[in-house]
Amino acid sequence: EQIELYRLAGMVHDVGKIFVAEEILNKRERLSDDDWHALKSHPARGADHLRPVKDLPDVVLRVTLEHHERLNGTGYPMGIQGDKMHPMSKLCAVVDSFDAMTALRPFKTSTCSFAEAIRRLREEAGSKYDPDMVEAWANLMRQVDPTCVEVPAETPAERFGRRAHERFNVSCPARVHFLTRAGDRWIEQSPFSAKVHNLS
Repeated sequence: EQIELYRLAGMVHDVGKIFVAEEILNKRERLSDDDWHALKSHPARGADHLRPVKDLPDVVLRVTLEHHERLNGTGYPMGIQGDKMHPMSKLCAVVDSFDAMTALRPFKTSTCSFAEAIRRLREEAGSKYDPDMVEAWANLMRQVDPTCVEVPAETPAERFGRRAHERFNVSCPARVHFLTRAGDRWIEQSPFSAKVHNLS
């Protein structure tokens, strides 16, 4: 029952972004103060959006509202400290930050490796992030790839292109963004539509 609650909370925690203008979410330039203000409204707006849903567990609302809060009170929207955060909010803060570090976003020219993201989370454990939650996430990542929690000296070329996980049949439309590497920057080519037939 707890895992099901956490799964649901994880799936809807960012629902408030539907109220943030697409122009801001897809902006390639540095976000302005007004852009950041709009973006930072998404936890509260998401919780407000979910609140009328009948029989929605309280933890789902808490995670939606609190996933950008930080242990030391520097987060948003309320600036609460760690002792007031739900444990699942603390976990979601770690996972959401890991995703933000490792994902390519329109305004970013580079992204972190899994190992680098874990290193950054560990550096801020105890101040921004719950140390136990950081290590729990690192342990899960280690099960996926033992090398991802420590920065390897060199990545062997033969590791690229190899499948490590079982694939499942799906049928899902997708928008593909093709990226090429130019030095330390990523350059996006013209996107195209596709259909996903399987997924790991």
